[in-house]
Amino acid sequence: MNDFLRLITAQYVLFVFLVSAGVLQLAGARTGGRLCLLSGRRSSALLGGCLLASGYAFFFTQARYGARGLEGAQLFAYFGVGAVAALLVCSGINLLRSGQVVGLGRRLANNLRASVAELRPLFERPRS
Repeated sequence: MNDFLRLITAQYVLFVFLVSAGVLQLAGARTGGRLCLLSGRRSSALLGGCLLASGYAFFFTQARYGARGLEGAQLFAYFGVGAVAALLVCSGINLLRSGQVVGLGRRLANNLRASVAELRPLFERPRS
């Protein structure tokens, strides 16, 4: 992989991480969920908006994105890496902030499972 592809790959993963963390903060603020990095819905929503804006500003103000670079399958894989990293970091920081350090791996898995269950109503269609 040449230097340009390494640079664009790192920037893309960072972009996806920031935007995913921002979306998780906004969703957590709306549901009062476990993925909030800050206490309080208003501060989590503000942090989420700042993460979204900074991710887009960082990625789309960089030069040379018109050149050939990563292909679709590679972008999908890097998107998955960035999104999963954001989910793990948000959940891990929340656990550390709450003081639950003993058995962190098991607690992280339980926290992720509960967080996904809390976010599910955001994607369901309202029943009439």
